[in-house]
Amino acid sequence: MRNALLIAAREYIENVKTKGFWISILVLPIILSFTIVVPRLLEDKAIPTRHFAVIDPNDILKDHIKRAVDQTHTSRIFSALQEYLNEHSLSHKLDTAMSRLAQWNSGPLDEREPFNTSEFVSKEAPEFESPREKFRLIELPDIDTDENKTTNSIDEVRQFLNGKKILKNNGTPIELFAAFIIKEEEGGSQGKVSKIEYWSTNPSEESIKNLVEQTANLRARRKALTNQGLNPDDIEKTMQIRIPILEFDARKEQGSEKVQISDKIKQWAPSAFVYLLFLSLMTVMQMILNSTIEEKSNRLLEILLSSVKPIEIMIGKLLGNGLAGMTLIGIWILLMAGFTLTTMDSNSEVLQGVSSVVSGTILLPAFLVYFVLGFLVYSGIFLMIGSTCQTIKDAQSYVGFLMVIMIVPLVTMVFIPRDPNGTLATTLSWVPIFTPFIMLNRLSGQPPIHEIIGTFIFSCATIMIILNIAAKVFKKSIIANGASSSKRNSDQ
Repeated sequence: MRNALLIAAREYIENVKTKGFWISILVLPIILSFTIVVPRLLEDKAIPTRHFAVIDPNDILKDHIKRAVDQTHTSRIFSALQEYLNEHSLSHKLDTAMSRLAQWNSGPLDEREPFNTSEFVSKEAPEFESPREKFRLIELPDIDTDENKTTNSIDEVRQFLNGKKILKNNGTPIELFAAFIIKEEEGGSQGKVSKIEYWSTNPSEESIKNLVEQTANLRARRKALTNQGLNPDDIEKTMQIRIPILEFDARKEQGSEKVQISDKIKQWAPSAFVYLLFLSLMTVMQMILNSTIEEKSNRLLEILLSSVKPIEIMIGKLLGNGLAGMTLIGIWILLMAGFTLTTMDSNSEVLQGVSSVVSGTILLPAFLVYFVLGFLVYSGIFLMIGSTCQTIKDAQSYVGFLMVIMIVPLVTMVFIPRDPNGTLATTLSWVPIFTPFIMLNRLSGQPPIHEIIGTFIFSCATIMIILNIAAKVFKKSIIANGASSSKRNSDQ
C-alpha cells in the first residue's frame, strides 16, 4: 500500500503542476463570465444607441411611440438606481433611499428630475452612471410626407438606412438603424392605422419593432373602446386585476409549506451540480488517459513494474487523479461562492436561496459522493482505453463513442427536475454510468430511499466489476508493453 500512496502522491503533484490543470480551473469562471457577465456588458456597452425614425404624416402614433421609448428608458434607469443604491447606500439610509426612489418612479414621466443619490451614499462612492439609451427617436430632414408620394418617401428613407445620406445629431454623424412608415386606413375613420412598415438594415434586432407594435396595438384598442362608448382607463384597470396564486409544498412541515424563491433554487440547483459533475469528471478522465498513454510511451511504467505491482500502480493512479479532481472541484466551488457574493446583494432572496442550498441541504455532500462514484466508474473505463492504446490519437475514437453515451445526462438535465420520479428518471438511475448524474439531479424531487440505496449498491457492485476488469487489462497491457520493449532492445 505504501507504494500505491507514493505513486498517488506523484500523480497528484504531476497533475497539479501541469498547465492543463490550471487552465481547467479557469474553465468555470470563463463559462460564468460568458453566460452571465459578458451578455450584460455587451448589452450595456457594446451595442450602440439605435436611432430610428417614424414617418407619420398625420402624427397618429409618433407621440405615443416616443412616450413608450422614454418610459422604457426610465424603467432601465430605475432598475440601475435600485442596484446602485443597494450596493452603495449607507446602511442606515437604505430604506429611506428606496422609499424616495419608489416615489420618484411613481411620479409623472414628463415632470421627473434626475434622481439625487448624493444624500444616501458616502463621499467615496462612485457617481451613478445612467444607462445609455437603447433607442432614440430622431427626425429625418427633407422627407416628403405627402401620402400621395409614399414611394418617394421610402426611397429617401432607404438612402439614410443604407448610408448614402449621412445623418447628424449636434454635428456628430449617426447611423439610422430603422424607420417606421405609418399607413393610415383609406376611406375609414380618420386617424385609424391600417398597417405599419418596418424598414431596417438588421431585421434580427426586433426590440424596437416589438415596442412599436405593442404601442400601436394598445392605441388601436383604446380607440376602439372609446368608439364603443367605453372608458379605456376603466377597462385597463379591470384587465390589471390579478388573482394571486400561492404555491405550497405538501411535503414540507406544517407552518412552512409556502413555496419561496429559495425552494425554486433548490429544485433547479441539482442541474447546476450535474453540469459541474460532468465538467469535473471529463477533466479528470482526460488526466488519467493522458498520463497512462504518456507513461506507456516513455517506458516509465516498465521502470515502475520492476519494483511495484501492477495493481499498486493502478490504485496509485486512481488515488492521485481522484485527489487532483477533488482539488479542482474545491477551487471551483470557492470561485463560484466568491462570484455569487460579489455579484449579488447580500439581502437578496436569490443569494439566501443559494446559501440555503449549500448549507441546509444534502446536495453538496451528495455531489461529493456521486463524484466518487462517477470517478470510479469512468476511471476504470478510461484506464482500459489508455492501457490498450499507444497514442492519444488512437484513444480518441473510443473516447468519442463514450462521449456520445455520456451526453445523455446533459440532454435530460432540464427534464429530470420536472419529473424526478417518472419512468425515464427512474430507469436511467439504474444504469451505472448514468447513476451519478441522474440521481444527483433527482434529489430535488426526494426520490424513494430504497432507490437511493439500491442504485448506490448497484453502482458499487458495478464499480467492483469494472475495476477488476480494468486491473486485468492494465496488468496485461503494461506487461505486454514491457515484454515488447525488451524484445526490441534485444533485437537491436
